[in-house]
Amino acid sequence: MLKMKTLLKSVVRSIITPGQTIFLKSYFKKSKIKSYFDIRQHVQARDPVSLIKSVKPDDIEQLKRDYKDKNLDRERDTFVFYRIIGNDLYPRHKIGQSRRNLQFILEHEEDFIDCEKVFIVNRIIKKTEEREIIKLIKQYNKRFIHIPFFEEDYKKIGWDTECFPEPAFLAGNTYISFSKEKKQRVLGY
Repeated sequence: MLKMKTLLKSVVRSIITPGQTIFLKSYFKKSKIKSYFDIRQHVQARDPVSLIKSVKPDDIEQLKRDYKDKNLDRERDTFVFYRIIGNDLYPRHKIGQSRRNLQFILEHEEDFIDCEKVFIVNRIIKKTEEREIIKLIKQYNKRFIHIPFFEEDYKKIGWDTECFPEPAFLAGNTYISFSKEKKQRVLGY
């Protein structure tokens, strides 16, 4: 049996697509998913929000009793604050904007009480930026999760045309008449 961390990494690398959420570990634990195959079936069968909302404890009263019996009610609450560092969204951002924002956070943001900060380096396309971001996080001795960009995975993903007035919008006269800048905005450049 694979460890949960290994399972999650496998899921991220093989089936989580852009725009989807990385699922909470607690979902997998509560749903008693034990194998990669089980996770893959669950992820592909439902959307992320439905997955998270569908987690329900079997016996709430037993959970309350366990909470008291184990003296968990006497422990301080702690939490983890995840920051996702993604690609620069040109032309909205300048090239290097995500890295500069990260640097500002690392230089100026205080530590929070009972809070662990974890950075997620999420599929940075430009390898030089990715290396600089990781180097910066390491320089400040912060914990991070690296989700690499795999071009071959993106090549398998089709176009999402639901946001356009019609599926063939990109081949139509309206789109063709757009300026170069407007076309790039439509395509998310």
